[in-house]
Amino acid sequence: MDLEDWYTACTEIPRVVQGGAISHLSMATLGDNGAMLVYREDDDDEDAYPDSAEERWLILSLTHNGEVERETIPGPPNPGGVVGMQLARVGDVVVAYGGGEWDMYEEWYKPHWFMAAYTIATGDWETIPYTKGPSIGMPHVFSTGDALVVVGGYEDDMVYDTWEWSLESRVWAQSGRCPTEVFSGNVGVLLGSTYYLYTGACLLSYTNQRWQRLHDVDRYGAILAAPLYGNHMLVLTCQIDSIMVQESDLHYWIFDSVSQDMIPPPPLPLSDEQSASLQFCSGIFLNPTTILIVTHKAAMLVDVDPFVLGPEYHTVRSEE
Repeated sequence: MDLEDWYTACTEIPRVVQGGAISHLSMATLGDNGAMLVYREDDDDEDAYPDSAEERWLILSLTHNGEVERETIPGPPNPGGVVGMQLARVGDVVVAYGGGEWDMYEEWYKPHWFMAAYTIATGDWETIPYTKGPSIGMPHVFSTGDALVVVGGYEDDMVYDTWEWSLESRVWAQSGRCPTEVFSGNVGVLLGSTYYLYTGACLLSYTNQRWQRLHDVDRYGAILAAPLYGNHMLVLTCQIDSIMVQESDLHYWIFDSVSQDMIPPPPLPLSDEQSASLQFCSGIFLNPTTILIVTHKAAMLVDVDPFVLGPEYHTVRSEE
């Protein structure tokens, strides 16, 4: 596969998130060139505890002229102190899940419960009451089919359990045990019916309630994963011990879920400042040719060439 021209443009757009210290970015698709974004705005006071921070909720929309409009919306009731909010599109709703609360006395995150569902058609939030299921701190959250999946995190120790929440029945069911430690900071992408999760140790796949370890990773952790056209995803990795990310620290990969190959493509033309901001970022596929990457200090639109990655487009091109 020739990936020399996998993207046609990478454009910096006006900053999407506002505020000083930003963390815990998460996005979910709304369809029709739209996305929901939640991020945590921390107090600029270094002596302040994290429970003084607040979540900000935005609707982002890509316009016909290539601009991204932002609309601030009210979020669901938060019991206070819950951090690490994550979003996942499940059917016709976006589910927000948070599983950690800051203990200002012990200066550590402890297990806590937060869950709400946003109906895309109406814009209404529904608080999901606690039922028997996961009650852990900082797990990883994603969706597959009509289910929300919550895996890993910590409780008194590391947790390897996997739970699925059915949108239809509103019931939790325990599924396959994860083969390695997983946390909210890990990144992954749903391609078809299989979710691919990149940890600091390995690449995992999850389908039909079963985990599989695909291959190991040496000293590199993924900081961004975004779906691409067809059976591919873009993965950005950097050295786990990197404190300040520089352009030279980033490694770009395009993962082919059919061949299981990790192919190094040409990197995006990012400045050092843009590269450093990728330590806190989230990426989403707005449409089959556009990736939106939002960081705590910048935002970029990447135009993907579907002729490079899409087998359907290869067929069309060969017939022209």
